Amino acid sequence: MKVNKIQLHATLAQLAFLSKVDKVFGSNIHAPTNNVGTWEKGSSSYFLMMHPTNKLSEEEERDFIRELTTKMWPYLLPPKSQALYRIKSERLGLLGIVLDIVNNVNSFGEMNAVCNGPLRKKFTALLRSQDFPSGGKKPPQSFMTSEANYEEDPPSPPTLKSNRKLKRSMWKRVDEGQDPNIEKQSGLTEDLLRLSWPPGVAWDYIERHKVFWNWKGAGQGTVIFVVDSGCDSRNPEFRSTKFRDWIFAGPSPLEEPRDDYYGPHDPDKAASRKFHGTGVTSKAVGLSTGVAQNAEVVIVNVLTGGTRGSQPGAGVWYMNLDALVKMHEYIEKHKLSGRCVINISTAHADLRNHRATTNLLWYAALTKQVLDSIVDRLDCYLIVAAGNERPKTPITSYPQKLIPRMNQDRVALVGAHDASLRNLFQIHSDVQLSALGDRIPLAKGYSMADEPKFEQQNSIPILHLDSPAGIASAEPSRSVREAAPIVAGLVANLISIGKENPLRYLKAVSKTPPDADSPRIVWNGIYPDQWPITLRPPQPAPPKEERKNEKKDN
Repeated sequence: MKVNKIQLHATLAQLAFLSKVDKVFGSNIHAPTNNVGTWEKGSSSYFLMMHPTNKLSEEEERDFIRELTTKMWPYLLPPKSQALYRIKSERLGLLGIVLDIVNNVNSFGEMNAVCNGPLRKKFTALLRSQDFPSGGKKPPQSFMTSEANYEEDPPSPPTLKSNRKLKRSMWKRVDEGQDPNIEKQSGLTEDLLRLSWPPGVAWDYIERHKVFWNWKGAGQGTVIFVVDSGCDSRNPEFRSTKFRDWIFAGPSPLEEPRDDYYGPHDPDKAASRKFHGTGVTSKAVGLSTGVAQNAEVVIVNVLTGGTRGSQPGAGVWYMNLDALVKMHEYIEKHKLSGRCVINISTAHADLRNHRATTNLLWYAALTKQVLDSIVDRLDCYLIVAAGNERPKTPITSYPQKLIPRMNQDRVALVGAHDASLRNLFQIHSDVQLSALGDRIPLAKGYSMADEPKFEQQNSIPILHLDSPAGIASAEPSRSVREAAPIVAGLVANLISIGKENPLRYLKAVSKTPPDADSPRIVWNGIYPDQWPITLRPPQPAPPKEERKNEKKDN
C-alpha cells in the first residue's frame, strides 16, 4: 500500500500533540514567550468562554480538550502544539480557551459549526477576538449582576464615633504629644498634603504649615497589585520601590518589564503614546508622589506590545480574564492572603460598545467568579476607578458594574474631585469614595525603544498623558485613574499598622462632601490630636451665648 508521507506526517504530529494534551496551558504565572515562525499575521484568535458554574472534572476537561483539538486541528495556526491556550485556575477550574486559527482557512460560521454538538454544552460562546461579541445563549437571572437591583443604595458604613474610640485605645504618646506611629514627610505635593487634611481643620492652616503626616513604614508588609498597562521602572520615582514581580497576561506575552501604549498607537503621532500604568503605579508607591512607599508592588501587565488584546473586542476580554486568573494563582501560591490590595484603573468592557449584552454578561459572570475568590477566599481588597465620563453619565463598564454586588467591606468604587472638593467625573450611589483627581503629578513612562529624559519640577516627575515621548510636560494629569491608587495606598497603610477592617474604617472616617450626591472624601485618618502639641490647630472660640453663661457662673 502506498503511503502518503505528507498525510502521515500530519497524523503523527496530531497524535503527538494529543498525547500531551493533559498539559495545563496558562497555569504558570508567566506564559510561554512569543514563538518565531508562526503565521501570526494571517491568523485570528478565538475566545471560547466556559460555563461559570459547570466546572469540569479533570477527566471531563481532558476529554473536552481532546475532542476540541481533534475537530480544530485542520484550522490551528502552526506550530499547532502551541495554538491552544487554557485560562485555568487550579481551584476555579477551566474558565476559557484561546485558539489561534489560520485566518484564510475558515469563516466565523465554520468555526461555530465545528464546535456544535456535544462540545457546545460545555461552553457559553465562541468569540472572534477582533469582533464586538453579541448574541449567544441567554444567561440565567442569577448572572445578571449588572442589572439586578442596581438602583439600591449600598448599606451605610459604621459611624465615625465608634471608630474614633477604637483608634484612641491604640495610641501611644511621646513627650511632645506626637503619636509614635506617625511621621512627617517632606517633598510633598498638594494632593498628598490634602490627604493629611483632617475634618474640622481649615485648609489655610494645613497649607500654611505644609506638613504631611503619614503612618510610619507606610505600606510595610503589604503587596499592591497594579492591573494596568505595565510600568516604566526606570523613572527616578521608583528608585526605592520594591518591585516584587511582574505578571504578563495572554497566550504569548513579551516578558519584558515595561509600560505598553494604552490605546491605539500611531507612530506618526507621538501624542498618541500613553503610558497609563506608570502614572497609576506612582500614585500608589512612588517615592515623592505615592501614598504607600514601603509596600511591595506586583505589576500585572494586561497588554502585550502586539496585536493580541489591544483590539476593542473579545481579545481584551480574554487578556483581562487571564490576568486576573494569573494574579489569583500568584496570591494563593505565595500565601499573600490578608495583605494584598488590588488596583484596577481601567475598564475591560462596556455595555455601550456591544450590540447585545448576553455574551458580555457571561464574561462578567466569569470575571466576578475570579474576583469573588480573590476578595472573599484570599482575603484581599479591591479598589476600582469608576470612570472618566461626565458626572451624570451612567456607569456601564466592567468590572466597575460588578463592584456593588461584591463584599462592600473589601471593595470600593472610587471617584475623583477637584481642589474645591467638587466631583469631576461620573458617579452613582455605589461610588462611595473620592480622591483628588485634578492636576495630579505623576511619574512619566517611555517606550523601551526611546531614551528616557525624566525632567523634574521640584524633584517630582510630572506626566501629561498626551506629552510627546521624551518630553515631560509641566501640566499634570486630570483623571479618575490616579484617584483609585491613592485609595489603594491608604488601604495598604491601614493594613500595615494592623487596622482591623481597613477599608470599612476608611469609608467610615471619610469626610462629608459639599454636594450631597457626591462620594465621601478620603484622607489618611491621622487626627490633629495625634500631631505634636506645637502643631495642633487652636481650639475654636466658644459661641457668644456660651461665653455669656460662663461670665454669669463666675
